[in-house]
Amino acid sequence: MFVSEALLLQVNNHGPRRKRNSDETIALNNKKQFTQDARMITRCIAMQQMGWNDNLTWEERKRIGRAACTLVSYDLGYKKVVGSTQLHTWMKESEMQFSTGNTSSLAKSKHKGTEKYTDIITRDHPHLLHQLFRYSTSILGDNASFDEIANLMNTQSAAMGNGTPVLTLNEYNLGKWFKKSKGILRRTVVRPLLTEEHLQARVEYCHRVLGLIEQDKVIIYLDEKWFYIMSRRKKSKYLPLGPLEPAGSD
Repeated sequence: MFVSEALLLQVNNHGPRRKRNSDETIALNNKKQFTQDARMITRCIAMQQMGWNDNLTWEERKRIGRAACTLVSYDLGYKKVVGSTQLHTWMKESEMQFSTGNTSSLAKSKHKGTEKYTDIITRDHPHLLHQLFRYSTSILGDNASFDEIANLMNTQSAAMGNGTPVLTLNEYNLGKWFKKSKGILRRTVVRPLLTEEHLQARVEYCHRVLGLIEQDKVIIYLDEKWFYIMSRRKKSKYLPLGPLEPAGSD
């Protein structure tokens, strides 16, 4: 396939994707990086079918790299074009590995991914986040913001000692941990109870309406409205029991 044709392939369309040479569909994946095999395929396509060589200008090699990565991303089911700016680096690494006779890691990805901060804490101290979250909400209430809860959790972790790490949580990673732990946000609605005066007024109103009905009067009703006395932006936070937490902790 020529370079210009490869660049026209619609990779960013997440709908059904047909194979280029048949009516069969390609299964999409959520990978963010090319595998070792995908990098090798990209190199071969760029060199054998699209004419990549060191005598081309930088812009020409850049265009071929984008076309080769688009083609491989399309055929292998990537949801976006991957590696379009990295082909030149892969070529140089391959040449160096061939020249030194070290081909065991040829085109191998160096991307290892990152471990989330809260996952590291949970791995080393399985119950700490649940314990600090329970403590903080018992002080601040379930309606406190994630920012307020995170700050108190950090402060309490510094005061615990006994090998407890001093946390540096923020509202974002705490919110993601809460969601990952199947926490639930509930909107708080407070409806005040009727006082004795309200109850008496309702009875008097009913007698008055009954009198109007007996006199064949026309009665017009208005809609009843709720007036919220608390901010509807704040939500109460319910965190299910964590591993080995005693019953009733939630």
